[in-house]
Amino acid sequence: MTERTIQPWLKWYPRDWRADPRLQLCSLGARGLWLELIGFMHESEPYGHLVLGEGFVTDKRIAVLVGAPVALVKKCMEELEKNGVFSLDSEGRIFSRRMVRDHAQACKDKRNGKLGGNPTVMGVNPQNPEARDQKARGQKPEKKEAPIGAIAVAPAPAPAKPPKRKIPIPIPDDFILTGPRAQEAIAARLDAAATFEAFRRWALHTAAVSANWDVRWVMWISKQVQINANTAEAASEDGRRVTHWGEDGLPRFGPNDG
Repeated sequence: MTERTIQPWLKWYPRDWRADPRLQLCSLGARGLWLELIGFMHESEPYGHLVLGEGFVTDKRIAVLVGAPVALVKKCMEELEKNGVFSLDSEGRIFSRRMVRDHAQACKDKRNGKLGGNPTVMGVNPQNPEARDQKARGQKPEKKEAPIGAIAVAPAPAPAKPPKRKIPIPIPDDFILTGPRAQEAIAARLDAAATFEAFRRWALHTAAVSANWDVRWVMWISKQVQINANTAEAASEDGRRVTHWGEDGLPRFGPNDG
């Protein structure tokens, strides 16, 4: 049986939620439905999977659970699947990659905690119950007497080094559009080259600094997705259509001629 956590709560990272380009491609309704499903997956077995009793969870059953029309649920689920928000296991069950990954780490930490900490750090042999119990009680194993004439010299402990803190810097000259960075933009349905060029112009023009420019790049993509969505919505209300895309990676609109 899969190991379970005992907490009735789960960790929530608002910045990760807002910066996920896959979620940003979905409508507000689809994101809200996914939030509802996360609550059910937190209580499911195996953890992080959308499993309710036996069999597959259909759109009709989800609609009953969340109190929404079946047609709306079906449309939102299609959005979530198209944008890769969730995955399917070998049995075809929906699951959250992030929840499964975080749960595995939590279970590992929990097992290490029962051993008095990380066995590789604490020097505890999991196969030695006596040593483990002594560690848990804060006791030291009995030392064997050294042979007569032997001199035990304890090595001097290495001074602890403070963790290095990253210093915000201007965008480096070698921060270019690599394959993985281009994929981030493509996954968000943006013109990778134009979007990256606009990003560098903004960074240089505003003299922006950052301790992690890859994170700023992902945040920029998320912002462009939101701008495009708002612009397209406003253009639709005004009866305009997209005529072309500008050098900044944003759409340009003209009158809808039919």
